[in-house]
Amino acid sequence: MSSDSSTGKSPPKKKNVKYEQKFVNLWLKDDGFKGWLKKSTKAFTNIKPHELLHPSQTRWLSLIEVVNRLLEELPAIKLYFQAAVHVDRLFSAQSILSKALETTTELYLEFLKFALPIFTDLNKEMQSETPKLYLLYDKILTAYTTILECFVQTEYLNLTEQEKNEAQNILDAKGTKILNLDFSSEQKHLPLQHIYVGRMVPNLIKRKREIGELEEEQLKNFYLKCKEFYMEAAKQI
Repeated sequence: MSSDSSTGKSPPKKKNVKYEQKFVNLWLKDDGFKGWLKKSTKAFTNIKPHELLHPSQTRWLSLIEVVNRLLEELPAIKLYFQAAVHVDRLFSAQSILSKALETTTELYLEFLKFALPIFTDLNKEMQSETPKLYLLYDKILTAYTTILECFVQTEYLNLTEQEKNEAQNILDAKGTKILNLDFSSEQKHLPLQHIYVGRMVPNLIKRKREIGELEEEQLKNFYLKCKEFYMEAAKQI
């Protein structure tokens, strides 16, 4: 796509723009991209024009909104940087274009759309204007359990019948079992492609595989990265 169908003009020149290598930061440096996106998004992709968001340095809760907006504007982002590289010959934008076109980029964004609220919801509780200290332990345990349920086999998270019979309080006993679990043990993990990565991702994977966009090695690496994310989150929560 070499021109803006609504104005007849090519996307703005960006020769003096220093491009960040990280895809998520691309709009921080390029005001021309913001303007072109607002004019061209609807014409090219039939979606409502929006400002692209970027993570606030002081409010990391904004990250989920950034992910949502990136998913919404991804078709327009691809078009813009295709023009930047192939029409304007701005090869410094090639790394951003490559990342935007990677078949797993959308998978990772959809995964983050599912996973980030586990942490942002917990953070909102901590920032509440009303006292909620008495709820904090249960909220943290719930978040921790949710993370483990995504990649650990259920038999290691649930009480056995014997444990239920011996427990004075089943909820407390289950919480203690979960907190004492060594989740780093591979034998306790779900098979890679059984790891839960959100409701939207399996359908997206199926569609990409049907049209030959997703190779088995790419899929394996995606699930490995998601599991690493969960494990690191469980360590730090």
